[in-house]
Amino acid sequence: MNNLRNLFSRLSANIPKNGAGAGGQLPTPPKGASTAVFVLTALGLGGYGVYNSIVTVQPGHAGVIYNRFGGLDERTRLSEGINFVLPWLQRAIVYDIRTRPQPIDTQSGSKGRNY
Repeated sequence: MNNLRNLFSRLSANIPKNGAGAGGQLPTPPKGASTAVFVLTALGLGGYGVYNSIVTVQPGHAGVIYNRFGGLDERTRLSEGINFVLPWLQRAIVYDIRTRPQPIDTQSGSKGRNY
């Protein structure tokens, strides 16, 4: 146990304090770096918001909008094609409204004679 403690104490002695380099000072970022980070973050969040605001309703489907504060909005229907919703506030619920054949297996009461 003491060997392990000695090993860690020797390793920690070689690590500079506060993340500083060999000179003891942190490197200064280039001029305008904070502006670039702000612009890139804003573009990323904006692109993410636009991506999440587009809803595509395929042919044979219909959609309704669920609002987080007001619940289901029955008056607003999403038609086929591209629709826009407010991200994080509204959610589109898309339903399949195509008609499908329902085969029904029935048996006749007669033996095939028409009387």
